[in-house]
Amino acid sequence: MSASVFTEVVLTPPGLRHRLAEIDDEMVDLQARLERLVAERRPIVETLRSVFYPVVTLPPEITAEIFLHYVDTAHIGHHGNLPVAPGGTGGHGPLLLASICRAWRAIALDLQPIWSKFDLPTGPSTVSSTQKLLECWLPRAGGHPLDLSISCGAEDALCADVAPYSHQFRSLRCSLFTPITRPGSLIAGRLPLLRKLLITFPRGLNNHATLVTTFADAPQLREVHLEGLALAWIALPWAQLTCLGLSELNVTQCVHLLHQTPNLETLTVTGLENDADVALAPVRLAHLHTLKFDEYQRDTTLLLYLTLPALAHLELPAAIWDLTQYFIDFVARSACALRSLVFSYTNNTDIPFDLVPYLRAVPTLSELRIREAEWSVHNLKGFFTLMAEPGFLPNLRALSFNPLRYAVEIPYGALAAFLASRWQGRGNGPDDARLESFELVLAPELDFDPAPSFMQLQDGLDALRALEADGPKLNIRGLHKITGTVDALAVYPPFNRLP
Repeated sequence: MSASVFTEVVLTPPGLRHRLAEIDDEMVDLQARLERLVAERRPIVETLRSVFYPVVTLPPEITAEIFLHYVDTAHIGHHGNLPVAPGGTGGHGPLLLASICRAWRAIALDLQPIWSKFDLPTGPSTVSSTQKLLECWLPRAGGHPLDLSISCGAEDALCADVAPYSHQFRSLRCSLFTPITRPGSLIAGRLPLLRKLLITFPRGLNNHATLVTTFADAPQLREVHLEGLALAWIALPWAQLTCLGLSELNVTQCVHLLHQTPNLETLTVTGLENDADVALAPVRLAHLHTLKFDEYQRDTTLLLYLTLPALAHLELPAAIWDLTQYFIDFVARSACALRSLVFSYTNNTDIPFDLVPYLRAVPTLSELRIREAEWSVHNLKGFFTLMAEPGFLPNLRALSFNPLRYAVEIPYGALAAFLASRWQGRGNGPDDARLESFELVLAPELDFDPAPSFMQLQDGLDALRALEADGPKLNIRGLHKITGTVDALAVYPPFNRLP
């Protein structure tokens, strides 16, 4: 039958009645099937409603506490050139929690602390959308103290939205060139809750702003970190500060600033330049107990101008030249009882560096951590032998090498003898402290010194195994496992390793 003949048959009244009957029958079948599916669906839904996920059944107070630990600093806007999902860093934001279910949304929206910490990185193209988000976001924090970070590129409009909440600032990170710090800033008057301030002067900018007074009236401010900002550029309540971080300054600027901070307890120094050709008045900080030089801060001449009688913890990098006598004079001048020393060590073949005179100057040490050591097996054996001598660091309780840069063969015999001696108190005085923990973490480089004999090696490892059962806490890490907590990297080259 041709297509034209078929069309004529279908379009005739008998054909249309037949097709209509087919459609009616099909609709009846579909309706019956739909009713069967509805009947089948009903008990499934009822069963699912009776199943509760344990996390959903937690009391709201417990769920809220979990939320507080889950939420990280949220990003609002753009971070650099990359868009960031509003409300979260890597998905750990309050908006994500609020999107899970109705119960979680109610808890998240009412939990002020999770809305109180956020970064404001933005670009001009996102100002409008960021403003809309801020309008919803900031009220959610209620009266909770705010921890806020504002990027250098933050626009005036965004800072204007944040400024009315300045009385809630608890911590603030910003640049000297953000609108919030410029002359005529929208932030004025007292900052009653501000406790921590991190402010930077961007590199490559030659002309600094006029004196910043925005943070001068902050009665609770205790911790300040300044990058590239000298004393003449910013007014702060210096005398009340207890924690200070200084970066990208010279020695003269640093000393002048420290004269204004008599109540400091912690000082961290990074990127300090030595310009000390001018005579500087020495600084005495009676309450400072912790001094940290960044591990890449090779110039420690600041010690020449400091007297720190309460110093207990010192982090010291290897200097670019020998400052042994400067260090000894500093300790003697301060008359401090140093308890903890962290030493970032590099072995410069052009400038041989000996750590031992430093250690002899601080016999009160109870903790010694050596980082980035580039020692040979001879250096290690000599140091372990020295540590076993009576009278050397008698108060030491913890010793750490993390990491040891070269994967040399470890003199396990000398190490075991030293550890056993220190664990037993060495018998040279009733007040000698036990060495309670020892850590040795070896870097992955495989650069082997000549290997010891197998007999020496086996005796040393046997002694370490015995110490692990009844001795100091050991954490020796490498590639080859000896026991549950002791490894032996580079005991021998890989082709001749212990079974």
